[in-house]
Amino acid sequence: MLVLAGIYHFSFGIVGFTSTIAIEFLIKMIIGGILMFLIISPFFSISVLTKGIITPIIAATIFVMGNVGLVNESIGALYPWTSIYLLLNGGTYQTGYSCLLYISLILIVSIIGFIASILYFKNKDIN
Repeated sequence: MLVLAGIYHFSFGIVGFTSTIAIEFLIKMIIGGILMFLIISPFFSISVLTKGIITPIIAATIFVMGNVGLVNESIGALYPWTSIYLLLNGGTYQTGYSCLLYISLILIVSIIGFIASILYFKNKDIN
C-alpha cells in the first residue's frame, strides 16, 4: 500500500506526502499488528472450545461493535481493543489514563487467552 502511494505521489504528486509520513505510518501498522496478534488469543480459545467458526465470528462482531461504540468515549480506554487504537494514535491524552493501563489491559487479555488455550490443550488428547 505504501509503495502504491509512493508511485502515485511521484506520478501525480500528493500534497504533503513525504517518506517520513510513510515510515511513521508503517511503524504504527507493525506495532498495531503485533498488539492485535496478542489480543486475538481469546478468539482462538473460543474457536477451539466450540469446534466451529460461527461462535468466534459472533464474538468478534460483538467486540468490534463495542470498539466502534467506545472509541470516542472516555471509558473506551478500558476496552483492550480500543486501547490499542488510542495508544498508537495519541488518544491517551484525551482520556486521562496512563499508558501503563493500556499496556496492562492488552497484556492481561493476552495472557488470559493464552492460559485458556494451554489449559484446553492440556486437558484434551491430541490425536
